Amino acid sequence: AETWPDPTTGIQWKYSLWRDSFDDSDKATIEGASNAFGSLAIPSTINSHRVTTIEDGTFADCTSLTSVTIPDSVTTIRDSAFLGCTSLTSVTIPDSVTTIGYDAFKGCTNLRYAYIIFNKARDIAPTAFEDSTTKIVLWPLAEILSWVYVGVGILAVVGVVFLGIWWRKRKARARQ
Repeated sequence: AETWPDPTTGIQWKYSLWRDSFDDSDKATIEGASNAFGSLAIPSTINSHRVTTIEDGTFADCTSLTSVTIPDSVTTIRDSAFLGCTSLTSVTIPDSVTTIGYDAFKGCTNLRYAYIIFNKARDIAPTAFEDSTTKIVLWPLAEILSWVYVGVGILAVVGVVFLGIWWRKRKARARQ
């Protein structure tokens, strides 16, 4: 692993490189960060390498993080990446993220909202948001139907939305 000091934030990012055979380029995997606290914006590049992965346990038990914004370069959030971040209140996950691993946000007891921009097929582990009171906000709605294995929370959101649409259509027909 290598380190890179972010000149604007002062955060020392720990990362490793891997070779993407599809486009023959080096990609960065974030493995840790020192001095990470408060609102954190993960960089989209480190030393000119595109950041595509947040590794297992990268921010585990980082109790000083309050919010996280993940760049659209990231495609994978691995297992336990934010496990036990008890001060985390919100996370924004772009549509580039196709995989969220087991226990990725488990134990984030103050995580109220996970904003997931929803355009691509998802592989989200059933325990990704376990032991939290997280409400998952997805957009756009049409794509939610293709999301199969998420857990009870999202099914409740989808159910409420479709009940509301059905009720409005029923009332509109009754007025005609």
